Amino acid sequence: MKRILCFLLALLMLSALLVGCKKNGEEGNTDASDTVSTNAESVDPYDVHDDLGNLKFGTKDKPVEFTVLQWDSYDPDWCIDPSDRETNIVLNELYNRQLYMEDRFGIVFSFVEVGGKYNGIEDFNKRIEASIMGGTHSYDLAGHYSVGASLLITNGYAHNLLDVDHLDLEKSYWPSDLLEANTVNNQMYFLTGYLAPSYFGNIASVFYNKSIIESMSFEDPVALVDNNQWTFEKLQQMSVGMYEDTKNNGVDREDEFGIVFNQGAAPIDALSVACGVRIIDINSEGRLQLSPSCYSTKGVGIIDELTKLVSQNNAVFIDKDSGDDFGGVFSSGRSLFTIGQLNDMTTFSTKASFEIGAVPLPKYDTDQEAFYSSIGPQFTLFTIPADAKDPDMTGAILEALEAYSYREVFPVVYEQNFKLKYSSDSDMSRMVTLIYESTRLDPAKTWGNAANLYWITRASITGGDSWATRLGKYRNTTWQSSIDALNKYLFHEN
Repeated sequence: MKRILCFLLALLMLSALLVGCKKNGEEGNTDASDTVSTNAESVDPYDVHDDLGNLKFGTKDKPVEFTVLQWDSYDPDWCIDPSDRETNIVLNELYNRQLYMEDRFGIVFSFVEVGGKYNGIEDFNKRIEASIMGGTHSYDLAGHYSVGASLLITNGYAHNLLDVDHLDLEKSYWPSDLLEANTVNNQMYFLTGYLAPSYFGNIASVFYNKSIIESMSFEDPVALVDNNQWTFEKLQQMSVGMYEDTKNNGVDREDEFGIVFNQGAAPIDALSVACGVRIIDINSEGRLQLSPSCYSTKGVGIIDELTKLVSQNNAVFIDKDSGDDFGGVFSSGRSLFTIGQLNDMTTFSTKASFEIGAVPLPKYDTDQEAFYSSIGPQFTLFTIPADAKDPDMTGAILEALEAYSYREVFPVVYEQNFKLKYSSDSDMSRMVTLIYESTRLDPAKTWGNAANLYWITRASITGGDSWATRLGKYRNTTWQSSIDALNKYLFHEN
């Protein structure tokens, strides 16, 4: 079914192109070059396969157990309970993926799902440490909450994935920007990609209430995007006057806002990245460094402007205590904008009684070359524990998982759900494509916890502090020392 939908989308795009040509006065005759172009349009872009051949690790009668230690992610990366697949199309595809892997490689999956969210990172990693110290070889693969994976590295608890057989990271189904951000001095200890729906579901997005846009006679955000006018200043202008204390009892969840942040303060990171500010870069020598974008004159000014918007304006609300009412402030119609992730569409589509639109996070100004959509922290990074019983087998499973997921799982989530089922119209579907294609990963999301840095701009913005003051206090002391310690390990300088 998803293949048919993908082809229908391609045909619709092609039809629009042909109609456009005739409107421009062309006769619409088909020559050889037209035929080649038409055939190219009909190629399934997701039909990419691995080169693992007939590799086997066990048999149907004697399968090899393959144990995955997995954090309890908000968006499942596996179908751990097979009964769940009956009511969820994505879980059904994940279950089919598991059956395919087991049959193809002669393995049987075993899952150990544990609390691994931020407060559970230490306990999660201690399970791997206990296996290594005890010589039990308990886990073949570990799926970490993103910022927790790097904490394994300096203890030597993970394999360098570049030394593992069967991983072909040159294949088009591996996201090259993620691989580059995770590689330092020919070492890569963690990766993610299409095998993790939590990754591509956590791409930062702005959702808006179309009814409020119309009632306030605001400019159409999609038109602003198309005309390169969707900037941080526009977001401010449309948001700052929207606050209303509905019960005259001070700011709370029952009020009306210009912007609401779901998932607490985490989406604030996305705003700074969208404006061109990163925390960590990899420099020309291949070493991790504090990104110049966060301490340049422009970067300091951007962070201070974000601070004024978020911490000195009641029109912006950080929803820390939503409980079972996730996204409730926005979906009940009490906020013009919400900043979240693509997978929030599933919540809003069922809860909201109004039509929703989506656009990328704004550029800082019209001179910025592109939109930047960052990845939220609630995604999975995979490592191969140092004591995995057969790291090369795990490498093969990772490779096959990525190829299969790109062909079969991603089209369901991205094409069927995000672009068709949950998009209110063709403009929203088009914006979802732009959001996805604008993805940019700040290496702080993957390396930052080992250096204790991924949260530093967010802390300043929500604290209402002067970013210049924080830089003066920590840049060349605590922050630089943390990066130096990580580089010393990665460059074997200890």
